[in-house]
This record gives sequence, C-alpha cells and structure tokens, in this order.
Amino acid sequence: MQFFKEVPAMATQRMKPDGWESEMDEPDDESLRAAITQFRHIYAHNEPHSFQKAMNLLKRSAHEHDGPERDAVIKLLDSHLRAEKEAIRKAAVMGIVFERPTGSEKIDTRTIIDAYFHGHYLHSGNEKSALARELDRHQPWPRYTMYRAMLLLLNVYWPAANAAQRVLDASELLDTDDADG
Repeated sequence: MQFFKEVPAMATQRMKPDGWESEMDEPDDESLRAAITQFRHIYAHNEPHSFQKAMNLLKRSAHEHDGPERDAVIKLLDSHLRAEKEAIRKAAVMGIVFERPTGSEKIDTRTIIDAYFHGHYLHSGNEKSALARELDRHQPWPRYTMYRAMLLLLNVYWPAANAAQRVLDASELLDTDDADG
C-alpha cells in the first residue's frame, strides 16, 4: 500500500521564543485512510480475522494435532505474538501523560491508535474523537507514534502471514478429516 512508502522517517519539535514548533512530513490522507481500513482487520484483536486470532488458531491446531514438531511450532507462533507486542512498545518514541482532575492518564500506543482509528478516521463524534482532538494538540508525537506502529506491525504481520500461507500450501499439514475436503 502507498501509505507504507509514506510513513515519516522522522519528526522534530523545537522550542521557539513564542512556543513549540513541530515538523513532520504527513502521509497522504487518502492512502492513510485506505491503509487503516485494511490494517484494522489484522490489528484489532476483536476482528474475526485478526493477527492474534489467526496465531491462536494455528497454535490450537498445532497443540491438537500433537505432531513431532508441535513444541517448536508453538514456540515459533509465540515468537510472532511477542514480536507484535514488542513492535507496539517500540512505536512510542515519547511518553504521553494527561493530567486529569481524576488523576494521571498514561496514553500508550494502543490508545493512540484506537483514538485515531475509531475517533477520527473511521468514526467521529464519540469519546475517542475527543481524545483524538486532544492528542492532535500535542503533535507531532501522537500521529508519528501511530504511523510508526503501523509500519512496525506490518513488518511483524507480513512474515507471520507468509508462515501461515506455507501451512495452507502443504496439504499434509491440514486436517484431512473434513467432509468438505
């Protein structure tokens, strides 16, 4: 997708006498929106075809078939899940904490992605929209974090998809007891 070629490689923020100045080359809005509509199906754990659900399904299948390579396969699949967590952790280049009357609210990478996906790009007029607007007052870091997370996660999801495809391409690894063939 075009968006992944446009992810900014850097962002800067400078203190000026009259306030902060931020700089970042934003990706094209149309390519970003196109990427988000596809990306969320893999990223969001509650989506039927999410990365997490696919990995867990493969792990369950390996466990149930109890083949000679079961432990190695489960270990490999777990490494993909750990890589996803690590990519999300690495995406945040700057910590964001909002001080609220009720206390401090730490804003992590998943919260940023959720606010922009479900409060700005896919939906609007909700609680997440308010958070997205609040995050926008602290640019470039919130959007840079989202863009960076999407790119880092692409680099996790792609090899995992290739591994899953190799299983699908090897008929001897599939359950042949299925009546539908």
